[in-house]
Amino acid sequence: MSALRVSFTPRGLFEFLRCDPKLQGILLWTASVWPPAELLVGDVHRTVEENTAAEAKTDIHVVGPPYRAIDVRVSNLTGDPQAAADAIGARVNARYAYDPSRPAMVVAYTVPHGTGPHVHLQVHPNTDFRAGITA
Repeated sequence: MSALRVSFTPRGLFEFLRCDPKLQGILLWTASVWPPAELLVGDVHRTVEENTAAEAKTDIHVVGPPYRAIDVRVSNLTGDPQAAADAIGARVNARYAYDPSRPAMVVAYTVPHGTGPHVHLQVHPNTDFRAGITA
């Protein structure tokens, strides 16, 4: 499977180019395992006001550059959007560790939050492949 295309708003594309390189790579890998549909990139960076309006639980979208978080919409996928987000998140989290010293933290957070089902991708300076993953 692979995304048919990766879509950004002009602002989102500019912000993606200013993302942590690990996050850029994770988004591109996610596109390679995405269902055969368009991968819709949502928020990358937010102002404090935008973050407050989004009722965000953290400030990870506010920090940067380099930016450390990207939201990916799943509303265009067939079937249950939350199930799609969870399945994609599980694949990302099987491949990448957010911070090995904090195993409860994940790269792909899909617990319902914000305005609806989505995959929230985030990185930390220690984000890396999981042990045993070489490619």
